[in-house]
Amino acid sequence: MGEIDRLIHGILNHGPSADSVYTILQEMKSEGRSAEVVKECIRFRRVYPDHIGLRLLMSESCMEMGFIGLAESELEKAMEMIEAMVPCYRLLGEIYARQGRIKEASHALGLYLAHNPDDPGALRLLEGIGAGPVEEEAPLELEEKEGKGWRRTPTTWTPSDAWPNSGIWPVAEGARAEMKMPRGSGPKR
Repeated sequence: MGEIDRLIHGILNHGPSADSVYTILQEMKSEGRSAEVVKECIRFRRVYPDHIGLRLLMSESCMEMGFIGLAESELEKAMEMIEAMVPCYRLLGEIYARQGRIKEASHALGLYLAHNPDDPGALRLLEGIGAGPVEEEAPLELEEKEGKGWRRTPTTWTPSDAWPNSGIWPVAEGARAEMKMPRGSGPKR
């Protein structure tokens, strides 16, 4: 074991913070030491069970080693933790709306609605901040404005409009379908 490895193991054995563990294990993973990463993730998962980054890192390392079932299990636990935090986007959307920060409010509410598309309160709030009537999956209309090019009309809104051209909405829908989660599932207020 080299000097660097001794230093790393010394840090890992003397009560490091979750972020220190995560940083060290990320570096180990980049060096191709997936088996050690999995071993240390299992150990530190007991200490930091709510650290989503450690679960993701463990899942990636398990995938590299061919342990698909373990990778899936870790990702499912991470997704449960993330899903529990999704209401933060709705609250942030409300805060931005009260501050008159329409673009940020629309973005935050769009992220929330990607997980909870049937929340009538969030839909009303989005409509109330001037994003236009909410019609899920409604196509966007384009109009030419006095020779200045094409622009979207503000008459309709879909959750994907909160982050145009990012590709997140189709990915989120695909992930939801793969996990066999019905639309609107998740924590309710």
